[in-house]
Amino acid sequence: MSNTLESTQSMEKRQKKGAKVYLIFAVVLAFLVLILVPVWFLLDVVGGGHSHGGMMMSVEAFREKLNTQQEAYGLEDGSIRPSSENMVFIMAQQFGFVPPVIRLEQGKHYDLAFYSPDVLHGSTLVDIGGGTLNAVILPHRMTTMSLTPEETGEIRLICNEYCGLGHHLMKGTIIVEQERDPLFPPNR
Repeated sequence: MSNTLESTQSMEKRQKKGAKVYLIFAVVLAFLVLILVPVWFLLDVVGGGHSHGGMMMSVEAFREKLNTQQEAYGLEDGSIRPSSENMVFIMAQQFGFVPPVIRLEQGKHYDLAFYSPDVLHGSTLVDIGGGTLNAVILPHRMTTMSLTPEETGEIRLICNEYCGLGHHLMKGTIIVEQERDPLFPPNR
């Protein structure tokens, strides 16, 4: 009986010792991870140099880009027909997109640059070849999205992040037009 009692006590001591070893190992490992994560960030091992949401920009600088775009590509109806060689600037603000109507050419590649001067917004391009394209637009950061419209027609642009009481009014339109003949440029 005493042998059984001694072996049970011995086994309990080994279990307690094993539990202490595992606990010490877990604490040391957690501490190493706590130290390594900032080091990995500084060494850019995990993309530490990435700025979430894109490039920071002042409201004035983005408005200047919008004004330049409107002067170069603006049409009488308030829409724009930008060149595919240039970035298309779109401001998402409470409660609309500026410009509200954008005309793009079928089959051409465009880079859309979204910017929010006020609150968090989102952009969803609906009806792109039967699908959607989404992006989050952080305040005071430029968010880019690439688009090559393959079909003519309308693409709806809506805000997909609740941005206030007029959120449901926040809509825009991208009109995809047939490829233009370079010999006959369109009337502005």
